[in-house]
Amino acid sequence: WELYDLQQDPKELRSVYGDPRYSQVQKRLLAELARLRTELKVPDPDPPQSYRGGMKRYQRALEKVRQRRKELGLD
Repeated sequence: WELYDLQQDPKELRSVYGDPRYSQVQKRLLAELARLRTELKVPDPDPPQSYRGGMKRYQRALEKVRQRRKELGLD
């Protein structure tokens, strides 16, 4: 997630998500998201473990690209 204080950081250069000073804002926004998901009958997102396999595939593919770039002298 990302959260920006547009008064302090209008160019959105530094996310304040997870910053304790913004915990109440974050809590309110997450509650609103949960309410809207329920109201609009949006199914729960896939559990985080489902992304692990996808990330491993991505990392393997990325490593192949890096290796190929090295072989071609591009890095």
